[in-house]
Amino acid sequence: MAEKNTSTIILFVITGAIIVLFGVLGLLKFKSGQKIKADIKTTQDEINRLKMQATEKASLEQRIEEAMHAVDQLTKILPNKEEVREAEFMRLLKSFEESSGVTVLSLSPQQQQLPGEETGSGYSQHKYVVKLKGSFPQFVKFLHSLETHIRFFKVDSFDLQAPTEESEYEEETYTPKRLSIKVTISTYTYE
Repeated sequence: MAEKNTSTIILFVITGAIIVLFGVLGLLKFKSGQKIKADIKTTQDEINRLKMQATEKASLEQRIEEAMHAVDQLTKILPNKEEVREAEFMRLLKSFEESSGVTVLSLSPQQQQLPGEETGSGYSQHKYVVKLKGSFPQFVKFLHSLETHIRFFKVDSFDLQAPTEESEYEEETYTPKRLSIKVTISTYTYE
């Protein structure tokens, strides 16, 4: 009977060892499954973060492209440095004079910044005071020619002066034949 008890005890010990072994293996499998799930979640979070960064990058690239296009358009409509030199600008005004009927009397460049002074913007402003003679409709045509020109010119101000001599007025309507006009014009060049 002692042999039977010993066999039974050995059987219980072996069965217990097998149960403990399966328990340990099950616990290890459970813990490794949790680690794998945690690794999967971390990887998914990283993938989502990278997708978000890719979307933001694409959006920034689009905005940069739009800004570059806008700068390109601006530089195309701005006159170049040769076009804003006094002689060239006067030649342009003379073409407006022919199409509108006004007479350009003088062109005076206005200094915008001191020599050597940096604007830091990449653009230089050029300002002119133009003195004209002409009727009001002619002046309007002149302004139209200036403001619809392919290059950018801005009319900062203008001053219309009626003539002081009575002979310079139409007899029937008493409207001035020719006004004295002073126009301040500015434009920019890209550096």
